[in-house]
Amino acid sequence: MKGWKINRRSKKNKPVSLKASTSTTYDLIVIGGGSAGLTAAKFAATFDKSVCLVEANKVGGDCTWSGCVPSKTLLSAAKRAYTWQQMNDSYGNSKIDDTALRRMLQDVKKDIDEKRNRIYEEDDSPKVLQSLGIDLAQGKATFRDEKTIDVSNDLNDTSFQLNAKYGIVIATGAASPRDPKLDIKGLETVPYWTYENVWNEFFLSIDQNPTQQVTSKRIVIVGGGPIGCELSQAISKLGCSVTLISSNRLLPTEEVEASTELQEVFEKEGIQVICNQRVESVSKSDDDGLISVALTDSEDTIVGDHISGHR
Repeated sequence: MKGWKINRRSKKNKPVSLKASTSTTYDLIVIGGGSAGLTAAKFAATFDKSVCLVEANKVGGDCTWSGCVPSKTLLSAAKRAYTWQQMNDSYGNSKIDDTALRRMLQDVKKDIDEKRNRIYEEDDSPKVLQSLGIDLAQGKATFRDEKTIDVSNDLNDTSFQLNAKYGIVIATGAASPRDPKLDIKGLETVPYWTYENVWNEFFLSIDQNPTQQVTSKRIVIVGGGPIGCELSQAISKLGCSVTLISSNRLLPTEEVEASTELQEVFEKEGIQVICNQRVESVSKSDDDGLISVALTDSEDTIVGDHISGHR
């Protein structure tokens, strides 16, 4: 075992160092450091119970890093940009200033990063958790039995055992996104975005192509679920051209009327919506770097600068 250790706080709130090889018992163990796991751990700590939170990645989960915080910040900025352009169109100034648009997008990216980091530092960081009497064990949990787990951290090659007096809460949240290469031929030959990296990759794609007008950028989004629809509208309102491809109707788990209304709104806003079609294959041109998307039941080929897959 290498020198990885955790600090357990005693009832007198004095930290006690424990080596990685030591078997440690808590009243409650919570697996998963997203919003649900954090809520469970903090709630238990208010009853003066000893709690250990186990998280394999960064505490905060999807909501902070790849879900609600970045998406809602982006949607808010997109709405302002769209309203701004509509006002310009109304008063006869339909030309979009690419420099101003890029500056606005840089501000949006900065705002997203600041919000994520502020929430983490004020609510979810190890320092905050420790102040509440919650220990943080960073690593992957595997069960030995209903009240015992092993926690392993591949980054520093450590592992140790934890025991729960009362029980273990499993709050691992959403699964990792299904690898779309399993379903789409040729996807391994092109860079693609998922809901986990799109918030960084979208802005990076703008910065890396300073000569390309933002409004000429074409994004192909695969998936007509909540995330795909949300992202399509946000990117479209920020000035890019968007094609949304759904294997079913939009929002297939919602009422049909909601799907129909949403599609009409999207099309009025300039989003090209293709429903009841699956992406069969993709390929990238060596000449201009454009991505061609072939559909299963259509001879039409969709062309874009980037492709992004979502639920």
